[in-house]
Amino acid sequence: MISSKWIVGVNASTPLVEAVPHVLQQRFEIVSHYLPLIVAPNVADLENVHQLRVATRRANAALRIFGDVIPDSVGGDARKLLRRFRRAAGEARDWDVFHIDVTDAMKAGLLPAEAGALLLGYALACRAQVQTNLREVVESYQGRWLLVSDSLTSKCASNTEHALGDLGISHIRVCLYEFESAALLLPTVVEELHAIRIIGKRLRYSMEVFAECFADPFRNALYPAIEEAQSILGSINDCTNIAQRLTQITNEFKNHQSEHHSRLRAGLDQWRKAQTKRVGIEKRRFGKWWARWQKLRAKHPLESLQITPRAE
Repeated sequence: MISSKWIVGVNASTPLVEAVPHVLQQRFEIVSHYLPLIVAPNVADLENVHQLRVATRRANAALRIFGDVIPDSVGGDARKLLRRFRRAAGEARDWDVFHIDVTDAMKAGLLPAEAGALLLGYALACRAQVQTNLREVVESYQGRWLLVSDSLTSKCASNTEHALGDLGISHIRVCLYEFESAALLLPTVVEELHAIRIIGKRLRYSMEVFAECFADPFRNALYPAIEEAQSILGSINDCTNIAQRLTQITNEFKNHQSEHHSRLRAGLDQWRKAQTKRVGIEKRRFGKWWARWQKLRAKHPLESLQITPRAE
């Protein structure tokens, strides 16, 4: 699998005029790598869909970080294309996650076999439909993406003499403030937790870009903690989505297969309650994570980790 997390080849002293095209090229190449794998014949690796989705998010994060030095005309086209790919891949990935959870629940005895078989069949049918849409999106816009991404990396320019490390400290400080301000009150409403998750993604992807601009604890202590928070919040989001889909499927089943609904309803309701219970467990985990995070931040203030760019 192609490496896609850390930006290599830059550091705090790298001038922005050099760093911007370098970072964008690395992020764009990964998107370009996975696009043909989505439409290749006889390729059934669902991980490619997941990796394409993540790659589009990382590429979009890079565009956001360097928004001031990217031409609006080309930058806007790149963002639109990335959004098309991300949404199409997201629909497919959501059904993959649903299928995996159903399979795991059946193995763990949390979901009766007959009800599980129904859900697996439903998920496979929906997955096939969104896979068709994903292929059409990639086939329609892959060529344009290659043109736009190549053009963008060659046209971006910086009018400032600042180095990557100068931007890194200001950008990460803002991202941390937004994330910690949102998490401070430890909200329990799912929608608010989802908002924290989105802000946390921006922080995480930004940390990956600027990792070489900070001392080791930035990558080895702060970043893993943000990854853990993302895992907890992601679990809450997945459980919520699964519970909502179960409600939808149960209602459709009741309306169109009423003779079987009464027999399978108990199993479906049992698993939906299990998802709701899991959300509560993950919320408590996030509260404990927040307490650990505050201690970690006190131990590693951002300014103490900054590597000052060397003067040329």
